[in-house]
Amino acid sequence: MKKINDMECNIREGIFMEKWKCPVCGYVYDATLGIPDNGIDPGTSLEQLPDDWVCPLCGVPKEDFKKE
Repeated sequence: MKKINDMECNIREGIFMEKWKCPVCGYVYDATLGIPDNGIDPGTSLEQLPDDWVCPLCGVPKEDFKKE
């Protein structure tokens, strides 16, 4: 049996990934896309990011991001 990843689970369950915006610089974290260049797989929700994750552009902590 094929193992499915988190993104496939989210699609099958009809969960649409959200976008979160940095209130300082306007960077948008799109959970559907993730940030593969920084080791964050597509389908990774904001809540699943490490507790110490910060905006890659300006360093604002994830707790300050606003849902778009």
